Amino acid sequence: MTVKQDNQYQVRFLPDNIVVRAGKGESLLKIALKAGVHLTTTCGGSGTCSSCRILIIKGNLDCKHSYGITEYDFKRGVRLACQSCVTGDVVVEVPKTTDLASTSINAFREIPAALP
Repeated sequence: MTVKQDNQYQVRFLPDNIVVRAGKGESLLKIALKAGVHLTTTCGGSGTCSSCRILIIKGNLDCKHSYGITEYDFKRGVRLACQSCVTGDVVVEVPKTTDLASTSINAFREIPAALP
């Protein structure tokens, strides 16, 4: 990933394929809300409710490990948008559900029924 001439990065939100540009260090939650991407945030972005979960598909974000995300999910790329800042081009997936406080990583992708 390279810095663009205007010091802006591309942020893509799936599954709606909304693409916006953002500066280094900008909050992913604020970027999403400005772009019209719905993310539940009952705590107002303080990182205490764990409801603004996203999944990193490609790229990286500068983010803190929140108590609301298990170590397993964190390793799989689950993050809180309110605790994540842009550091380069990134593609993230937003869960299909709007009540994110009670969802798990399974809300991001269809999981085959025949998993071991």
